[in-house]
Parts: sequence; C-alpha cells; structure tokens
Amino acid sequence: DRIICRSAYTGKECLQRRIPEEKVVIISGGIEAGEFYLGEEKGEIRRILSKQLKIDL
Repeated sequence: DRIICRSAYTGKECLQRRIPEEKVVIISGGIEAGEFYLGEEKGEIRRILSKQLKIDL
C-alpha cells in the first residue's frame, strides 16, 4: 500500500505525521513546459493557426 501525494509539500506533511517514507509517493500534477516547446514564437504559431483555421486569433 502507498500514499499518493500531489505535491512535495503534501509528501513532507505525510512524513511529519510519521508515515514511513517508503509508503509516500509524490506524483505532481504539473507538466514540464519545455517538453512541449514547438520551436516557434507564440506570434508565429498564432499566425499559422489563424491561417489554417481561417479565423482571427
């Protein structure tokens, strides 16, 4: 059995309440934004999407 914590803070709180470290698992809800970098500036991406979707962004 494990206790899943959504943040390092919650994991720390569990440890302070004497939950064994091997039972505490931290799974953050965030993302690494760098993994999703498209290689273009926002303005250029907006221009491309606007043209493809035929709408003003």
